[in-house]
Amino acid sequence: MFRRFILIVISTLFYFILSPTPTFAWDNLNGGDHSGLDWTPSNGSEIAGIQVNIGDFNINSGNIVYVAPASSAYGSVEIRARNIYISGSLDGIGRGGSKTSTSNPVGSAWGGGGGGYGGAGGGGFGGSACNATGGVSYGTIDNFDIDQGSDGGKGSSGGVVGGKGGAKIILIASQTITILGSIENNGTMSGNGYGGGGSGGGIYLQAPQIIQSGTIEAKGGDSDGNGGGGAGGRIKYFYNSLSETGSESVAGGQKWPGEWTCRGEDGTVTKVPDYTAPDAFHTISGTLGNNSWYTTTVNVALAAEDLESGVKSIEYWIDGGIHQTIPYSTGRNLIDNPSFENNDGLGGINSWSKVIGGVATFSQTNDAVKFGSFAVKILSSASGWNSFDTNALQAPYLIAGKAYTVSGWVKRDNLSGNGAQIRVLSTDGTLIASTISLAGTGDWVRVSKSFSPSVSGIYLVEVGLEGGGTVWWDGANLYEGIDEPSFNFVVSLNGQHQVHYLATNNENLKSSVKDSEVFKIDTISPANWRNFTLTRPPGANDHTLIASITVDDTTSGLDPASAYFQYIVRSYPTFGYYSNLESCSSTWIPNDASRSPNIDGPYDLQSGWKPATVNPNTPGANTVTITTPRIDFCDDEWADLKKIRFMIKDMAGNTSTREFAINAPWLQTSGGDVHSEVGINMQTSSGNNASFVVSAPVITNFISSNNWLVSPYSGLAFLDYSYWSNKMNPSKNLVGGKLPQTAGSGTYLVNSDYIIDQNTHPSSSASFTAVVFINGDLYINNDFSVNANSAIVFVVKKDVKVRKQVRNMVGVYFADGKINTSYNGSGEDQLTVKGSMAAKAGFDLNRGSTEENGSTSSEFIQYQPTYLMNSDLAKLFSTSNYIWQEVVP
Repeated sequence: MFRRFILIVISTLFYFILSPTPTFAWDNLNGGDHSGLDWTPSNGSEIAGIQVNIGDFNINSGNIVYVAPASSAYGSVEIRARNIYISGSLDGIGRGGSKTSTSNPVGSAWGGGGGGYGGAGGGGFGGSACNATGGVSYGTIDNFDIDQGSDGGKGSSGGVVGGKGGAKIILIASQTITILGSIENNGTMSGNGYGGGGSGGGIYLQAPQIIQSGTIEAKGGDSDGNGGGGAGGRIKYFYNSLSETGSESVAGGQKWPGEWTCRGEDGTVTKVPDYTAPDAFHTISGTLGNNSWYTTTVNVALAAEDLESGVKSIEYWIDGGIHQTIPYSTGRNLIDNPSFENNDGLGGINSWSKVIGGVATFSQTNDAVKFGSFAVKILSSASGWNSFDTNALQAPYLIAGKAYTVSGWVKRDNLSGNGAQIRVLSTDGTLIASTISLAGTGDWVRVSKSFSPSVSGIYLVEVGLEGGGTVWWDGANLYEGIDEPSFNFVVSLNGQHQVHYLATNNENLKSSVKDSEVFKIDTISPANWRNFTLTRPPGANDHTLIASITVDDTTSGLDPASAYFQYIVRSYPTFGYYSNLESCSSTWIPNDASRSPNIDGPYDLQSGWKPATVNPNTPGANTVTITTPRIDFCDDEWADLKKIRFMIKDMAGNTSTREFAINAPWLQTSGGDVHSEVGINMQTSSGNNASFVVSAPVITNFISSNNWLVSPYSGLAFLDYSYWSNKMNPSKNLVGGKLPQTAGSGTYLVNSDYIIDQNTHPSSSASFTAVVFINGDLYINNDFSVNANSAIVFVVKKDVKVRKQVRNMVGVYFADGKINTSYNGSGEDQLTVKGSMAAKAGFDLNRGSTEENGSTSSEFIQYQPTYLMNSDLAKLFSTSNYIWQEVVP
């Protein structure tokens, strides 16, 4: 719990430092916000609590400032400032001791044990030497937690408590901590001959630069008699730059002065060159439609970088959803000065040297920066290789056979030749590894390469440019391991979303929470066309009609300016319209698929589409009714080639069309089952269209070459979503929101609508077996296929909706709702399904045909024998072996 608190404090540091106005009042003992003002406590004063948003914190030379003792409910102080200067003394000696749960031992016989913290406390002296139990060690060596020391135990014969533990002292600066005087945070000696000594306290220093030329102590207290010595405390430094000419001590206390029996153990000193949280980044990609709506699923790529200890994990969540954590195995950066922040004052950059292979200028710059305050820049006008190389004395030593990854961030301007690249060389100049080369112009991008040296030794890292142009480099990194700290996933749910994410490094420092831009997804074209009506205007002839239709779009809403219609008459059996809608002797304008209705002004006169009236005429309305003007269909022969087609877009730009005609589409099966609980009725068909089983209560216009039509069907009851969900209990999520990409088998659960498109379709190369439960609607927006040895089954709670542009798909589909083969209008392409379909609420066969009532079916369902013979699929659906029953009636 305490460790978690410390991490939260660290992550909010910059908020407090940069806050321009006070958030709450402060005082010496209870902490608070200093509003950016300097603070110099007076000599002899006591301080405590969490003191934040300080300008410069000073303890002047000759002054002593004390931590308020734990006996008055304090015992700790936390200072967060721009700079911290201690020229005098910060004194926490014996001011802690509130830690009693594991380390306030009670001695037996005469002597109490010493308090524990950074080590174990010494045992007290009783009937035999050191037979009382000392306090145990607690806390960690190298994490960010810190604590108070513990009191020593009292002797059973003396009745007087032992020494007091040291305080908890946390000093955090955004710029520099300078110690010229002292920080004394020792445990104290027991007050008589029987008690144990108190343990040293905790001291935590965090800043980009720490200058320590004074004295820092967290020593254990001695016992002045038969008690045990207190353990030393813990001192922790977290920094980028440490200059240390002073001293520190965490020595354990003695039994009594000059005697080393029954002494406390020494504490710990930790120095970690990483006080900086990692950084995290994101990119979003997808097909952007109108009005900033994405019309496909959105791919989100997350990446993190830590130039010191390495990235441990990336955590993300969508909107207010469940947090997902992706772990990584990356080691500490082996490159000194990786962000080129430090220079030698003479034009050079610490730990780096120039390699000049042509006419070039080299500089440390702040005109383009990815990390920290500086990057390096190379401006070249020649074709040679120019680079910054790690100096041989600071270059990393790599071990043969181990895997490493080198990476860096590069920005380019008009690069010619081979372009920008990172290279790894042995000291004799042999090229060991190199990243891809990037030419041209581009913003910051990360390049990387994993490799394994065959010989142990020193290796040089070069960041450079071969050719002309300007290149910037920042964030050079070389770490053990091949993990790339990046991850991508798909957001497919329609609506407005935002991704939140953060990274954690190997020192358990977390980045601030970052937010993606808000993005909107609408992958579903307008649908639910309904209420088609034809009305004859008063006084009109019997073939002059007004048509209307209602349509929905529940996500981005409908665009009334995109509503059009066209029609077919006997004289012109292709879609279009007469220039005068009420005159069949006017010019016929046929449909031109190469033209959009709204290219030239209000609409393109030659597109073959005519604007319709929309009610309500409000952009973004979820439901509208489209109405045509008066149309003369020229004659009364309604049984032959009269159709009308509507078109409308949603605000994202997804188009939907719907046509109504006398000649309806028809479905064909080959070697596979089609089943409906409510009947299968087609208005037309052509020849033998069912070579396998078609079952339903009522079947109309199916002709089977094998006479395998089952109606009325009285087989097994429809096994719906609830049945299979309860039986199989799916719980696994789709990795990254995508259908299976690797070999294996399993059942998966999607607790929402799901969209299959180019971002989510399954692998067509991996062999897998999967049953995917969709607790919503399943939308199929793109063609997809699977390996011949794969099997995929979808169990859908609501409807299966296929986009009219889809021509080929695979799988077995069970839907509690309907299966709609062209949900966004009347498609003219044949749909081929390699698998099988069953729909409890029936089928909507909305595909038309370019060959009116011809030999090509609108839907063709072709069964795949692999679904009968796949043993993995049998195991997923049942724990028993195969059961064969009811082949044909």
